[in-house]
Amino acid sequence: MLLSFSAPDCDSDPCWAVYHQDKFFVSYSDAHCVKVFNNAGVYLYDIGSEGSGDGQLSEPFGLAIDQFNYLIAGADPGGWIGWLATPLFGVVSP
Repeated sequence: MLLSFSAPDCDSDPCWAVYHQDKFFVSYSDAHCVKVFNNAGVYLYDIGSEGSGDGQLSEPFGLAIDQFNYLIAGADPGGWIGWLATPLFGVVSP
């Protein structure tokens, strides 16, 4: 099956996607966020915003979800690796 992802008010191209708990998590580097879609490809919400503070991202690229249900986002410039914890998984950022 092939799905097309489209988010409202976003002209950026997707970079990377992972599927977890019936949702697709898709990184959009130019939009500085991870967009979440249901299993039919319908946009649900964003995770993160542009910046370097808590809950913020700078050009997220690669994505993974670890064994503790943390969403891990790697950023392209400088090879920075960061992590996000989202309420979706019931995890609170330290």
